[in-house]
Amino acid sequence: GTKPLVRRYKFSRVHRAINDRNWDEALGQLAAFDESYGSTSESLFLRARALRHSGAYDQVDVALNKAEHLGCDENRIERERLFLQVELGQTSPDDRMLQRLAMDPGGDAQEVFEALVKGYFLNDELGRATMVLDAWHKSFPNDPQPFFYGGTIAEHNKQLEDSVRWHRQAVALAPKNPDFRRRLAEVQLSLRNYRQACLHFEVALSLREDVESLWGLGLCLKYQGKLELARESFVRGLKVAPNNTLCLVALGEMGIEAGNGEEALRWLESASKVNLNDYDMQYDTARALLFSGQGDLAKAHFQRAAALRRELTRIEQLQEMAKSSPDDAELRYQIGKSVAQYGDREEAAKWLRGALKCDPNHQLARETLTSLTMTQTQN
Repeated sequence: GTKPLVRRYKFSRVHRAINDRNWDEALGQLAAFDESYGSTSESLFLRARALRHSGAYDQVDVALNKAEHLGCDENRIERERLFLQVELGQTSPDDRMLQRLAMDPGGDAQEVFEALVKGYFLNDELGRATMVLDAWHKSFPNDPQPFFYGGTIAEHNKQLEDSVRWHRQAVALAPKNPDFRRRLAEVQLSLRNYRQACLHFEVALSLREDVESLWGLGLCLKYQGKLELARESFVRGLKVAPNNTLCLVALGEMGIEAGNGEEALRWLESASKVNLNDYDMQYDTARALLFSGQGDLAKAHFQRAAALRRELTRIEQLQEMAKSSPDDAELRYQIGKSVAQYGDREEAAKWLRGALKCDPNHQLARETLTSLTMTQTQN
């Protein structure tokens, strides 16, 4: 009959999406397949892989456990768990099993390359990450993913023009991948190439509406003086993610710049409830309160901003101490814990991984890093 043919065709669409590195599409195709035919060990395994690549780390183990229960090969499950641990910074890219896989990857060569690149990048071993990227390029010249990571590393090194070149090559190989489009747009935004950035944000949004692209597009429009269109983009972003602080703060700042304290306050008060520990947010809220004639309330926010500034100064002092104490795991843990509370969570994760590099048995650093990663995933 035709049913097996239709089933194979639907599953081929899953594999095509995976080969195109389009994880949202893959998850959508897998959901459609499971609805029609029920979950299989293979569909659950591929779901786990797509979830890992899309950053939904907290859902991966559930899918792997179900795949294992339905008879999925134990070695494949073990590999996938290893890739997850390396991406979370819980296992070193120098892990013996991963290095053995690098010598004999079977059908998982691209997965091994990616795990190594991510692991070395997380550990700030950019030279080793670049060496793996070179091998990845040579083995799979039409894979867009190494170009994407090349752009990420160049951006990390403040080589923005090089980053644009890398990301353009990724987009050329996978023009319908919204993540590649958005990253290219974001680097163009950093270079103040606003027209080019707008173009790529708009293409990304035609492929998938996400709050990061709407916020980036709003900034581009604002910097070009198209204030009403910018406002519309930020408001659209809040329809996608109502508590997104980037869009809330952007709208608040536009209110301050227009001299409209009440308008600014409406957005900034919402933002400050989401994150009480953001210095810029507290300071902008205080300014908006002053503009709207609420000096007493402004005073409390100015005091909160001052307290946050003192804490950020303390963190900077600890970071200076860390330069002369390269093997101090506890110091790096304390910095990571504080940065997670008051600053950039990616920066916090970097310090926590540094603590684990100094002392792999630092249990608090490991627990804090795992909690931080899962919180980022859920947000």
